[in-house]
Amino acid sequence: MSITENLLKNFSRYTLIGIVFYFLSVGINGLLIDVLGLPTLITSLLVLTALFLVKFVVSVYLDVVKNRFTLYLVSNAVISLAAPFGVWHAVEQWGLSASISTAVILAVVFLLRYLVMGKIGLLNIENR
Repeated sequence: MSITENLLKNFSRYTLIGIVFYFLSVGINGLLIDVLGLPTLITSLLVLTALFLVKFVVSVYLDVVKNRFTLYLVSNAVISLAAPFGVWHAVEQWGLSASISTAVILAVVFLLRYLVMGKIGLLNIENR
């Protein structure tokens, strides 16, 4: 396979994983914050952190990223840790729902994360 074909295959898997975890994040945050009334910042931080860890395991299993957790963690840390604060700001300062806030923030994080991982060589896109 060419590098372009590998990149498309990799991005397709990344997108599939992203879609599943996106809806999990939106649904869980919406349920816990909007329905149950749990504190926004703590809840979104715990939910997004737990899903971040599970998503790494799934991404390695599906051969999207290399099994280098430290590099994955460091490369995603700023973007991923900024997400709960973005959700908090949108909910508490702008009055948006947790579901809408999480949806918008995670869409931006999704693209930024892939670009960063590609730039540092963490993606599995080499010729095989």
